Amino acid sequence: SKEEAVELLRINENIPFARFGLQRFEDEDVDMIVASVDHALATLDAKEFEEHIWAVASYADMYEKKHGGDDY
Repeated sequence: SKEEAVELLRINENIPFARFGLQRFEDEDVDMIVASVDHALATLDAKEFEEHIWAVASYADMYEKKHGGDDY
């Protein structure tokens, strides 16, 4: 819905290194919410990467808890 899309955009404001978006799967005629992360690989260390992954997962879990559909 439009409200859920706006909510995802607002969540994006709070995650400085990642973002949520929609990916269209044409063969299944479905849109899926996805998380994307950008990193400068030359300076990325394992601890920093792990912290970012946990942060994105936490936001995703929060969204799923609110809207249902914890499929992953």
